[in-house]
Amino acid sequence: MNKAIFLDRDDTINVDKIDVYRVEDFELRPNVIEALKLFIDKDYKLIIITNQSGIGRNVFTKEDYYRFTEYLVSQLKNEGVEFTGIYFCPHKSGENCDCRKPNPGNILKGAKEHNISLKQSWMIGDKLSDVEAGKNAGCRTIFLGIKNKERLADYITKDLLDAANFIIDNS
Repeated sequence: MNKAIFLDRDDTINVDKIDVYRVEDFELRPNVIEALKLFIDKDYKLIIITNQSGIGRNVFTKEDYYRFTEYLVSQLKNEGVEFTGIYFCPHKSGENCDCRKPNPGNILKGAKEHNISLKQSWMIGDKLSDVEAGKNAGCRTIFLGIKNKERLADYITKDLLDAANFIIDNS
């Protein structure tokens, strides 16, 4: 079985500018490329798990989402980083779907499609719902932020590179 790093998108990989869907708003967070390369070097599959409620709220379309995602993927591929899978939830909060974090539906789908051992995998994100989704799926978790009062995450840090070094040192 494979091991994976499940990553939230907005404010984990790219800077969150609220409802990010325009290519001109694309901006990587600091140290992202270096961190993702460390994961790849340690044979982790990279899988994005993202809530995109802007689609359900009619702020932007699925086509806008796909255009932005294609741009993100191409920019990172130019740097030697490729994703194994990308899964998104287009629903608004409260629609009772299994794909919207904190529900683990997209993590479980990605694990099944790519033969991933959830016990060997990590979910990294900047919201409590990311941590809860990872825990609900059976992954270890990292919260990217200054503090996580609930302390649900296995590790808390502000930086994806620090998260990568922690995972590598503790795997």
